[in-house]
Amino acid sequence: MMDPLSSPVLLLQKNADLLEGMRILMLEPESGAAVTALAKTAEQVSVFTSDCRVRDQLESWAEADGQNTLCFGFGAQTTAAEHDLAIVFLQKSKPRTDMLLQQALQGLNESGRLLLVGANKAGIKSWGKRIEKLVGSVEKVDSARHCVLFAADRPDEVAAFDIEQWFEVNQLDQADLEVHSLPGVFSHGRLDVGTRLLLGTMENRIKGHVLDFGCGAGVVAAAVGKKYPNTKLTMVDISELALESSRRTLAANGVEGQIQASDGLGNIKGRFDLIISNPPFHEGISTRYDTTENFIRASRRFLKPRGEFRIVANNFLQYPAIIKEVYGHCEVLASGDGFNVYQARV
Repeated sequence: MMDPLSSPVLLLQKNADLLEGMRILMLEPESGAAVTALAKTAEQVSVFTSDCRVRDQLESWAEADGQNTLCFGFGAQTTAAEHDLAIVFLQKSKPRTDMLLQQALQGLNESGRLLLVGANKAGIKSWGKRIEKLVGSVEKVDSARHCVLFAADRPDEVAAFDIEQWFEVNQLDQADLEVHSLPGVFSHGRLDVGTRLLLGTMENRIKGHVLDFGCGAGVVAAAVGKKYPNTKLTMVDISELALESSRRTLAANGVEGQIQASDGLGNIKGRFDLIISNPPFHEGISTRYDTTENFIRASRRFLKPRGEFRIVANNFLQYPAIIKEVYGHCEVLASGDGFNVYQARV
């Protein structure tokens, strides 16, 4: 079953005449369904996504039409300045949207136009003035379904996009780590409360093969690898932004690990002595619990005999009941600031 189209995508469909006959660059579309719905009148479509779920949804679409292209990455790739139109979907992270706008401008030809679309509750109304500072002038094309669509012409001068300028490096004293992260990665530029609490449980000895689910910038896995260098690390996240951040965090701290893109545990093979996570429950601006609930339910079959499952979560979330359902018990290792660290063993 195809994903339902969101209000921003429906607003773009309402203005489909802007897309007709165009060579379009779409940056971070929310789903494969959004791309295929908007691509119907375009001459050619290039898609850039850091989300492996969207990549998986679009692989057959891109292969079926040799004109369309699909790029899965974190932003280091340069985009040929050949597109008539670039569509940027507003992100929860303002720095991430800023980064996408810079990438989009680089991919436009000299007469190209930029579109930015998003929902009112995501803060789209404030973006008119932000785009003006970037390109000089902006037009409000349409508003409907509690969304706004902005348009702007490509400026005469466009700075070359350099991914290195977007990395933030922070020193994490609690675990003696240097953390590298890109905009849009969870807890970018700071240590969140949940991860801090989870790191406090590292005194409980860790050994063997460890899976860090939803690894983000790699803080948890890097802390494990640095404290217990004989462990084997596997890190997984849906976002290539997170995975590249993790690669750099590991390298900066002299830690080795296998890093893999996966929607949930779908691409993971093998079994582990410990599965550890600060799992997500937000997707964009929406709150979603099913990703973590599915992860908890699937986790047991990826653990070795006597293996351990350990996660941190807001204490109002109903994860303990699911953990008990899967493992038969659920222990609280640590509590603080509205978070609990839960543990279960096979």
